[in-house]
Amino acid sequence: MTIIKLDSRFPTAIPLEAANLLTGEVSYTEEVPIRVRWAIADAGGHSVSQAEILVTTDMENDEVLDRLDVGEKVYSVELDDAPDPAAPAAPAAPVAAAPVQESAPEPEPESVAEPAQAQETGQEPLTPQEQLAAARLPHVVEAVDIMAAARRTGQWEARQTHKSLLPYLIEETYEFVDAVNEGGDIRSELSDLLLQVLFHAEIAEDFDFDDVATDFILKMRARQPYLFDGTVAEGEMVSEEEQERLWTYGRGRPRSNPATQLPALTLAEEAIRRARALGLSDADIPVEILVPTPGLETDSGAEERTRQASRAFLAELAQMENQQASHAEQWAVDSEDNEEAEGSWPSESDS
Repeated sequence: MTIIKLDSRFPTAIPLEAANLLTGEVSYTEEVPIRVRWAIADAGGHSVSQAEILVTTDMENDEVLDRLDVGEKVYSVELDDAPDPAAPAAPAAPVAAAPVQESAPEPEPESVAEPAQAQETGQEPLTPQEQLAAARLPHVVEAVDIMAAARRTGQWEARQTHKSLLPYLIEETYEFVDAVNEGGDIRSELSDLLLQVLFHAEIAEDFDFDDVATDFILKMRARQPYLFDGTVAEGEMVSEEEQERLWTYGRGRPRSNPATQLPALTLAEEAIRRARALGLSDADIPVEILVPTPGLETDSGAEERTRQASRAFLAELAQMENQQASHAEQWAVDSEDNEEAEGSWPSESDS
């Protein structure tokens, strides 16, 4: 078992004699930057929760200390004497001060740069909405700025695409699942998922992170209007049946089929859930889905067999959901017409 110590100031510098150790299973202490994990993954390393190879920048970490107690070998980049790139530069030689004109009062400092100041610094002035966001959620604004800077200045980040990032998104998603199921650091894993969202939004040419947030708000307004229109009193909860009705109505269609790249058993479970929600009995569900078994009818065996059966059955369920949605929409129209008709019926006082 081995510890590979990186310098927190230069986390991408890897000890040469330990490079061949990073092509198998590797675990990390929580503070190791995600870009380091990605670089190791590019070299063939596979991230797992526990591995013989532990990468760290914190020699005081409890797991590191436990490994040191049992005498594990440590590889280090030995950069202790290197200058810190984050340290302030040495002060410049003194320059004679320009004479101060007493008649020109010193301007009051502004909290936000004016357009002229912004032009000098190369930054756009903040809009009122951006000022509000920066005040309420300063770390979210900072996270967006950091991702933009990483994309501008890092060669690795600059050459990534939506497709090239997919393996990392999948891996980070499964690491989050592990954290939930195994009592891991959920907060840290969520930050890795947030990085993925920030990265994809920064790569996009026709939208940004704020546009993604806008789409989220619009979807919530359509699917859960009670969060915005005040129809639900404080402390009340909306039933699951009403939520499902509103979600279907807000989408304007039944839910879309799950991603075809999901694991076959996940597709099968989704098909079973949908079938039962439609009122079908288990006898109506194909046995290949209800009880997946190994099969060699296809080159991929049981995985592909279950996937094909699940996708075909999901297509049938989608037609049934469309029919139910159409009936529900027609029922809503008929009910509204009836209410209008009842409201226009003359009362006894009118006759």
